[in-house]
Amino acid sequence: MSSSMSYVTEARKFSYFTPWVIWGLGAITFFVEYLVRVSPTAMVPNLMESFDASSSDIGTLAAFFLYAYVGMQIPVGILIDRFGAYLCLALSTLVCALSTYLFASTDLLVVAQISRLLLGLGASFALVGTLKLASAWFRPEKFSIIVGTTQALGMVGGAFGAGVMGRMVQNYGWKKSTLFFAIVLSIIALLIMLLVKNGPQKTKTAPPPILSSLKIVFKSPQTWLISIFSGLLFMPTAVFAELWGSFYLITTNSNFNLTAANDGIGIIFIGWAIGGPLSGAAANRFGRKKIMMFSAIFTVILISLILYLPNLNVPTLYVLLGIYGLANSGMIATYTAVAEINPKEVAGIALGFANGMSVIVGAFCQQWVGIIIDSLREERVGLGASDYLPSELKIAMSMLVVGAAMALFLCFFIKETLPRLR
Repeated sequence: MSSSMSYVTEARKFSYFTPWVIWGLGAITFFVEYLVRVSPTAMVPNLMESFDASSSDIGTLAAFFLYAYVGMQIPVGILIDRFGAYLCLALSTLVCALSTYLFASTDLLVVAQISRLLLGLGASFALVGTLKLASAWFRPEKFSIIVGTTQALGMVGGAFGAGVMGRMVQNYGWKKSTLFFAIVLSIIALLIMLLVKNGPQKTKTAPPPILSSLKIVFKSPQTWLISIFSGLLFMPTAVFAELWGSFYLITTNSNFNLTAANDGIGIIFIGWAIGGPLSGAAANRFGRKKIMMFSAIFTVILISLILYLPNLNVPTLYVLLGIYGLANSGMIATYTAVAEINPKEVAGIALGFANGMSVIVGAFCQQWVGIIIDSLREERVGLGASDYLPSELKIAMSMLVVGAAMALFLCFFIKETLPRLR
């Protein structure tokens, strides 16, 4: 019996809704963990006050999550390929719940940093685990759309982390708001334990030995190119939308208060959420490389306009932020491309590597934005938003434009992976 016929026979034993429920739980996990991941962008002034922290301290706090997240991506791929997404997702979501509770309970910066480190360790399983479930439960031709939709839900979580969390922080304080999501994550972990299965087929192909799997992925020049491109392209979103954007807007633009700025950051994620499935469908029709190229070109243009057009009014900047998110979502084509150029048996490692690279550049730059700002203002000691000069933030943020331009350059060396267009 062919593998395709075996898949159909086994899949028929389950309800039509089973794949959607299983994938949906993974996607909801990614949604909530992304919300918690980006929540500091809605509370930068609150965190500065609570922890008596400088801008570089806040950049480091955010980077703790991302460095742990990145460092886990290859181990995540290995663990998921060998033990299945079910067990890995259940345990990692529980770790996220505990770390979020710890963050909400502490008054010490060092403990907050440790909690973000633990959150990064746990959250590192969400996307790769969900995509691994999708590859097991859905036909290959649906995978690109599922990738886009999964990323879209994560970005909706980002919108909630900026806009909704910002309002919750104002009404209830950042500690109570964070504690609420620790409870939500605990409930999700329980549901995963009860409802998720690794796949419809009872038998599976044993993955190659770990060293052989790593060699397959790391010896592929195109895997490296696509993954580095992904990191550079997503970097402006990681820096601006996940940490510094609200602070940048209220410091450099007199038209913005904190609520308006948080809403603007949320619009980036809404644009990303809309663009994710559209980019997946477009990548199936026009090819992976064309979508990557389109995304890089418009990311360079739009992030430049957002950062450097002077004192834009709120509606105009909201439109630019939404279009930016829509354009930047073309990054999701990189996951499909990496999956297509690597054997299915090492899909977890390949996706983990690409996902890790898509984050590590942003993690590095999040921290360095804070360091650059502090170095430019070393003679002044105030830590309030009014103590920062717009020119200092604009200089620090220039790396976003440079990174997107580098992504565009790399795109010329990436090969098309869509089988019919190769």
